Amino acid sequence: AADGTLHVYSNSAGSVTASSSADDLVIENNGDTGISILTADGNNSTAVMFGCPSQTVGAAIRYNHNSSEMSLGPDQPGAHLRINSGANSTASIHLTTSATDTFNSATIKTERTSGALIFERDGNERLRIDSAGDVAIGVSAATSRLTVEDSAATKANFTHSSSNKTSLYIECDDTS
Repeated sequence: AADGTLHVYSNSAGSVTASSSADDLVIENNGDTGISILTADGNNSTAVMFGCPSQTVGAAIRYNHNSSEMSLGPDQPGAHLRINSGANSTASIHLTTSATDTFNSATIKTERTSGALIFERDGNERLRIDSAGDVAIGVSAATSRLTVEDSAATKANFTHSSSNKTSLYIECDDTS
């Protein structure tokens, strides 16, 4: 029996049934499964739109072929994009140049248990904002409002864009 209004069946996926809240289109196979949305070359875009009678386009997933730009999110001002991690204790967004690239990558994650917001570069934590708003750079826990640690000779320069403002320059050259 069909699992929904339109059931595209290539092979059995096993003893799984489509959710009744999302069974208008079901695509089933026992291996890799996908949907292709194709358009001609040129300044074209493809999209999947989400709407209702009061919002023709409430949200969309779009790809612009000319600019090679993928966009995802709500189309309404003030609307929110929410990314859920399921039951995991850490939710993250991983940015990389390819699926197999371990360099040139960045991760933004939040830990449910500590409430921390963490920024990583190439798999190494670079900055952490804890639940109290304290910032840690170069160390995994802040000991004050701003904690900066570096094992090499540390230099920090705080300046103001106006030429008549005072600058603060801190340098530590521990050669012992």
